[in-house]
Amino acid sequence: MPLVSALAACTPSNDLMPLRGEDPEALALSGEHQDWVSKTGATRAFERFREALRDEAWEEAAAWLGPDTLAVLALRARQSGVSIAGLLEDGRVEGLSLPGSDDPLQDLKAPGTAPVAEDRPFDPTRTAVTLVVRRGEGATPILVPAVATEDGWRVELVRTLPEPPAAAPSASESR
Repeated sequence: MPLVSALAACTPSNDLMPLRGEDPEALALSGEHQDWVSKTGATRAFERFREALRDEAWEEAAAWLGPDTLAVLALRARQSGVSIAGLLEDGRVEGLSLPGSDDPLQDLKAPGTAPVAEDRPFDPTRTAVTLVVRRGEGATPILVPAVATEDGWRVELVRTLPEPPAAAPSASESR
C-alpha cells in the first residue's frame, strides 16, 4: 500500500505554477499554493531560523547561521567558555547587530509574524541578498543579509555587504 500512495504522489500534473515576479493574474493560478512561489530560498531559510529561535532550538538556530556570524560566535564561545548554542540561549552576543536592530537575537524572535521579503526583485543568480523584516507600525525594518552556501541559504546577524563590490579596473584596463 505505501508503494501505491508513493506512486500516486509522483504522478505528473498539468497545473500551472507561475514564477515569483509574474503578474498577479498568473500568481492567482497557484491558488492555495501561492506561498510556494512567492517565497525564495533565502526567505524560507530565514523563517526556519526565526522558528528555531522562537522554539528555543539553539542547535538548529545555529545551523541556519552564515559563516560570518558563526565566526563571531566561535570567537565569543572561545572567549567565554560557553558553546555557540549557549550563547544563542543567553541572547546577547557582542558583535551581532544589523541595520534596524542592535539586538537581532531578541528582535528576530519577538512574537508576531513580521513578514520577510528580499529587498529587490527575485534573481536566481544571486548568491547574497538582503532580507527586509517588517515590524509594527512606524518601526524601522530590520535588514538581514542572507548568503547562499554549499549547504543552502544561511542568515547573517552581522553587518555584511550583501554582494561584493565591483573590482576596480586595473591600470591596463583603464587605458
